[in-house]
Amino acid sequence: VPVFRTAASDTPASGSEPGTPEEPFLPADYRQAPQSRIRATHQPGRYRDPFPVGAPILFVIVFGLFGLLILWGVLELWLRVTAEPGSLVLASGYLSPARERRFPAVEIADVRARIGMQAGGTPYYDLVVVRRDGRTTAAAHGIRDKREAEWLAAALKRALGPD
Repeated sequence: VPVFRTAASDTPASGSEPGTPEEPFLPADYRQAPQSRIRATHQPGRYRDPFPVGAPILFVIVFGLFGLLILWGVLELWLRVTAEPGSLVLASGYLSPARERRFPAVEIADVRARIGMQAGGTPYYDLVVVRRDGRTTAAAHGIRDKREAEWLAAALKRALGPD
């Protein structure tokens, strides 16, 4: 049946007519196909119709791995440094400090700040424990302010006590 726009077309349809937005016209015997991905639930006074969004598995894998990388980076920031007269303790671990490394003060030659990475024009500093045998161990990462990193290194050295 051809449909033409007339002067009466702008007049809203009455609510009793089938096919109006308030009450869509569907055959009474319609049943959703079993293979449909749309899962509609009907409860008294409530209708829920979630439309699934399908994504290729490659996107799921790539974005999932990227999310894990970000989570690993955040968890890596959970580090505890404890300096006391006679020793320095570095504790790292995920969800709780699980692994502790203890360095006796007599083995530590210096604690200093050094540039660990740079993002754009901004350097980020690491606190590095320099041992008497020349090996180094990072005690903290990603300190943005150079003076703060130097202050923290000096505070750790003071807490270790005199040489």
